[in-house]
Amino acid sequence: MTRTSDGQRPSPLPRAASSFQEPARPLRDRAIIYPLFGTGLRRAELVGLDLDQLEPAEVDGLRQAKKARLTEVRGKGRAVFVGRDARHALADYLEHERPGDAAASTGPAALLLSAASIGARRPDGRLSPRSINTVVAEIGRLHDAQTPDRKLGTLRPHDARHAFAFQLSQASGHKRAELERRATSLEIFALLQLPPLKGLQ
Repeated sequence: MTRTSDGQRPSPLPRAASSFQEPARPLRDRAIIYPLFGTGLRRAELVGLDLDQLEPAEVDGLRQAKKARLTEVRGKGRAVFVGRDARHALADYLEHERPGDAAASTGPAALLLSAASIGARRPDGRLSPRSINTVVAEIGRLHDAQTPDRKLGTLRPHDARHAFAFQLSQASGHKRAELERRATSLEIFALLQLPPLKGLQ
């Protein structure tokens, strides 16, 4: 079985992403999917991230760190922690795909970049929110083709937010809708360390 550069076995979603055709960026697409499902970020928040908001931003540091975070999300001083799968996905992308696309960008500050071969890409290479829709929908389509007995249907970026809120509600005892609302204004992973809040049961 194919493994990531750090020797870890990829999950079904990354494996599906490897089926994309040029100018495909399968490692970048993994670096989109894992943070979406693992943090509850909105698509605009994800594409708005710069590389220097990722701590640590070094490939080896990401793979070895027990914790990594995205800082100043949407300029609100909010920090979001990223889990192990997202850290490894980001490290693979930063090592193997991003450097070439960054070299073709006028100001490659964005964390996630469009493929350099795309003629209509922005000069700075930053992805648009609509491009996240395309990536997520294609991941869902490939998943359904490979797993016909467990189809996802049309997959949208906001589905990742719902999925994250559901997982967090199961772990923390808070209501999902309340978690989705609160996720816009605080460090949502901190809720995992708190007992259920009064009035949210």
